[in-house]
Amino acid sequence: MAISLDALMQKVSASITPPDNAFRIREMLDDENASLADIALSVELDPPLATAVIRMANSSLFSGHLRVGSVTRAVTRLGTLQTVELVTAIGIVRAFNGLKPDRQWTREFWKRASYAAGSARLLAYLARLPERDSAFTTGLLHNIGSLVIATQLPEEAEKIRQLYDFGADDLSAEREILGYDHTDIGELLAEQW
Repeated sequence: MAISLDALMQKVSASITPPDNAFRIREMLDDENASLADIALSVELDPPLATAVIRMANSSLFSGHLRVGSVTRAVTRLGTLQTVELVTAIGIVRAFNGLKPDRQWTREFWKRASYAAGSARLLAYLARLPERDSAFTTGLLHNIGSLVIATQLPEEAEKIRQLYDFGADDLSAEREILGYDHTDIGELLAEQW
């Protein structure tokens, strides 16, 4: 018998650390008094995150003729929105590090999630939505319950995959095997955060 949704959420809650720093930096976007320097300072407090931001600023996508070596210059080069999206993505990936997923499946999951996040951001921009920055996060997290199923319930995940092979849609297959689906898990995670 599959684990109950409540029991799964208790198990997952012990393994997942909400990306507090990412959320704090996202909140700065809405604060009219927050500056690039404030965002840079928050990033600097997290050395691995600071390294990732500098690395992104020096990537061929953003790099000019001069390489940057400070977080402040990296944030300036990337811009506020790009910095916040990078911080959010890193924070969310880190939050799920404790789940110990299958590497190949996880790589594919995050690749699809990043495509969805970029698409959501683009659609929000084209539709001129006021909350464009949250579209990226929504796209990134839209299937996060699937990651939980794959990492925490590998035997059930395999049974679900077998139902997919016979033509069942993902929600129906998950409900048949688990009694709930990845959207229920995602909703509960969002409420916890």
